[in-house]
Amino acid sequence: MNGRDVHAIDGKLPAPDMRFDTIVVGAGSAGTAAAIAAASDGATVLLVDENPVAGGLMGTDVPLFYGGRMTAAVQQPARMLEQIFASNPALEAAFEAGVDVRLGTTAWGLYVNGPAMRALAEPVLGIADAERASMIGFDRLILATGARDLVLGFAGWNQPGVMGAQGFAALLTRYAALATRRVLILGSDTLGLETALLALSHGIEVAGIVEIAAIIQGPAELAARVQGLGVPFHLGHTLAQATGGIDGVEGARLMPLGDGAATDVACDTICLAIGALPATELLTASGTTPGGAVSLVGDCATVRPPATERIEAWAAANAPTTIATQPANAMRLSIRNWSMKITATPTIPNMTAMIFRRVIRSSGKNIHARASPNTVIIDCRTAARPDVMYCSLQKTRL
Repeated sequence: MNGRDVHAIDGKLPAPDMRFDTIVVGAGSAGTAAAIAAASDGATVLLVDENPVAGGLMGTDVPLFYGGRMTAAVQQPARMLEQIFASNPALEAAFEAGVDVRLGTTAWGLYVNGPAMRALAEPVLGIADAERASMIGFDRLILATGARDLVLGFAGWNQPGVMGAQGFAALLTRYAALATRRVLILGSDTLGLETALLALSHGIEVAGIVEIAAIIQGPAELAARVQGLGVPFHLGHTLAQATGGIDGVEGARLMPLGDGAATDVACDTICLAIGALPATELLTASGTTPGGAVSLVGDCATVRPPATERIEAWAAANAPTTIATQPANAMRLSIRNWSMKITATPTIPNMTAMIFRRVIRSSGKNIHARASPNTVIIDCRTAARPDVMYCSLQKTRL
């Protein structure tokens, strides 16, 4: 007997379809520069990017929160591809350097040996385009996947015209396919100020910047530039409701956090620029971290999410029915020391109660609830940990 486990999978996995010395995921400026640099050092390089994204996917806010503010141009694949090259001329240099550039190609899975997997002969990346999927082996992986939008829900947030700052910038600069004419921006951090300057540089009117704090949160120099261009700041205010019609957002109602009257602002777009998150899901899903064969460049390496206190402050101020989310995800909000009455929607009267019974079971000790088919009242006086909110709620201090 040789002592080999007949059920072991080492040596039984198929070889990758192809292999490269270096794979770069993300063909923005940082990723393209990294690919060219690697090719210049004599490496075989594959550069993949999911853009141009199909117009149908954009309509479902994939991969960014586009908010339904795309023009009809996104339905023309050839035009979209041309615009990708026009917005990033370095792609032509990558071709000339011998980089294998594949646009419209998604990196859907990363597999590396680790505590849960030791049978791989080498790390592999799963990619797919419109025709096929394949597994690619590599020595070095560089992620230049950028950042994704952080989204806060509020009354009327689910109608066309409410979008994230990353989606706003992509439609405006990468695709030249943004239908916005007048935008209201939430957040006065660096991202909000830069979004305002970007909009103005492309002839889009900025209706104002809304900030819950009493002072502007971004750098003074940026703030001065924005103010010098005549953009009004609504400090100490929150967005109470987005109003709209058949084409989506038509305006917004702002409320002061203290005493004062509501302010109605006309706009066709509300851009959420409170913060962004590094797009590193590929690493997270694989159970690995940067280091060794895997490195990060560009925004995915430098962007940091807002502090939890900042997110919670916006979530608490926006409306009594605030939900903090990301596309296809949910931000964790602390429910410690809150009492909540959660009322189900008429269309699914039992759904809210069902969801929150599940939350109660997963929340730890000292959570008390009273439930009817349509309502759940929860007291979370000493919740063991923050929990995920998936539906509308009303908050009152204990």
